[in-house]
Amino acid sequence: MALRRVVAALVERCDRLEEAVERLTAENEALKAENAALREENQELKDEIARLKGLPPRPKFKAKPSGMEKSTAPAPGKKRRKRTRGAVKSKLEVTREVTLKAEVPSGARFKGYEEVLVQDLRIAVEVVRYRRERWQTADGKRLVAPLPAGIMGGF
Repeated sequence: MALRRVVAALVERCDRLEEAVERLTAENEALKAENAALREENQELKDEIARLKGLPPRPKFKAKPSGMEKSTAPAPGKKRRKRTRGAVKSKLEVTREVTLKAEVPSGARFKGYEEVLVQDLRIAVEVVRYRRERWQTADGKRLVAPLPAGIMGGF
């Protein structure tokens, strides 16, 4: 029985608190509206006082873009040229060339090299051309020398 009384009292108190919150919320909204109206009236009175004193009117401020927006916005009347990018392969200077040997069975024919350009970044850029031997076995199977460990591929 005592627990029911406690629960009933808590429910009643919760209802009263909800009503108080609703009343205070409504009062807060009314005060906000009144405050905005008073601010507007105050500004109008300040403008009227300035006009009667012969002071210049208050300037109308437009929203200015920030410096970041100015710098990123394209200049009116000027067109930016789109940057064209050339082929990377033709611009690279090979600094070292390594020929890789393939393990081939007897009777295989040499078919040339398969080139892979790898660009490593050290203190200076080093472009290595790995010339991988390509062979074709007597049964038509193609063999290519493997790249060294750690080299995944290239262009």
